[in-house]
Amino acid sequence: MAPVRIVDVGYVPAPVAAAGAPPPGSIKLNAMEAQWVVAPVLQHLLLFEGDKLPPFDDVVRSLKSSLAATLATHAPLAGKLHHLAETGEVAICRSADDDGVRFVVAETDADARSLAGDEDHDVLTFEGLVPEVDMYRLPAPLLAVQATRLGGGGGVALGLTLHHAVVDGRSMWRFVEAWAAACRGDAPPEPPPCFDRSRVRLPGGEELARSVVRKYMPDLPVVPMPAILQQDRLRFTRRTFTLDAPRIARLKQRIVRLGEAHGAPLRRPPSSFVAVVSLAWTCAVRCRSIPADDDVFLLFFADARDRLEPPAGAEYFARA
Repeated sequence: MAPVRIVDVGYVPAPVAAAGAPPPGSIKLNAMEAQWVVAPVLQHLLLFEGDKLPPFDDVVRSLKSSLAATLATHAPLAGKLHHLAETGEVAICRSADDDGVRFVVAETDADARSLAGDEDHDVLTFEGLVPEVDMYRLPAPLLAVQATRLGGGGGVALGLTLHHAVVDGRSMWRFVEAWAAACRGDAPPEPPPCFDRSRVRLPGGEELARSVVRKYMPDLPVVPMPAILQQDRLRFTRRTFTLDAPRIARLKQRIVRLGEAHGAPLRRPPSSFVAVVSLAWTCAVRCRSIPADDDVFLLFFADARDRLEPPAGAEYFARA
């Protein structure tokens, strides 16, 4: 593990009344979002290295100014998640008194090439490169950022911690793409993000959301940590396995032959994603003491924006 040293902590405010930005106020979470308050942390790490990188101080200034520009259309991310005790709901609340998005500047001797290239990843260092945020007591921030100067051959690590109740993978990457466009000086992606929760119509509406809060978070403003997250996650290793195109092609052929041999021919060849995930899941199951005749399941959360009636739209910025 390479130690990570905090150099500076500041805040990037969101414009209070930017053109097209949602006004300060509250956005109540619907039932789909409220259940994720108990699993709040969504963290991503981006590594950059190369001779053409600007000096680190210039990178930090550019990241801060472009983040401020991006928050003009993503202003709710500068707010906090609050418990509305009078109604029993949880909502994103933003006011002119909020500090904004926490921005941490750090440094470490770890270098980008080894962090990204090692097969057995340095998880402890990875966790030091994303900002640590307490999201288990409301009010809790929705977003924090950390820029870290890397040692060795140089480089920059950009870590993001977001609240999983208000951002899914698609929303997170739309935010990153908008931030990257602002950093390059390009126009923001169109259409702009939409934070209007009325686009998702769930049976039971607000009462369903309140029932989810009562069931899973009876002790608000303290948020219970799921048992699986209380375990020592660091006892697991993180590794990268590389499969090139010929190996994936052979894997697909094997899957097709197995289907035919078991009297269940596939209607179409498996995609590369299905083939690789099937291999990983099969290996994971075989590593456990599971009886051969037991059924095992692997579940994926899918983006439901276009599956809703009516569709919420690709620009809908939330969990969907």
